[in-house]
Amino acid sequence: MSWVPGGHSRHDGVNKQQPCIQHPGNRGGMTINSESPAPGAPDATVRNLLYVIGLVTVIAVAGVLLFSFGIEWMLFKWESPEYNHGYLIPPVAFYLLWLRSRPLADTPADSGDRVAWAGFGLVVIALAINAMGIMSAVVTISQYALIIAIWGLAMAAVGTRGMRLLWVPLVYLAL
Repeated sequence: MSWVPGGHSRHDGVNKQQPCIQHPGNRGGMTINSESPAPGAPDATVRNLLYVIGLVTVIAVAGVLLFSFGIEWMLFKWESPEYNHGYLIPPVAFYLLWLRSRPLADTPADSGDRVAWAGFGLVVIALAINAMGIMSAVVTISQYALIIAIWGLAMAAVGTRGMRLLWVPLVYLAL
């Protein structure tokens, strides 16, 4: 939206009368032009994409730092011959997730914020379990806490309807 001085519509040669909206707190000074974006302003889709990429990056870095105890041990165990297939599990789980991306995009969102808060509640429980695993030096507890945190983030992101589509990749990731 662009500001048009004096409460008049902007004339651009193509459309002589663009509808303008009077700003509620404004007393005759500026109005908002509802059809044209502000010059130099990024598109809303680009802003949302950058926001999502930034949020995912922050969550991933925080997850690696918070669950580093379990992740380091998991990577150490994957070096042994009996667990070296472990390197294939995350890419296969992401592939299974990608296969569900189209139906997931077509799934209507859950109404209400209770599902999102339940997902974040799972993340908090996972962080508490991870703390117990670190304090007790039992690595398996921290590894299960990582899986619970991933499930909680998925539930917060897609809701229960989306979890019906994502249960196979998430259970496979736990194996």
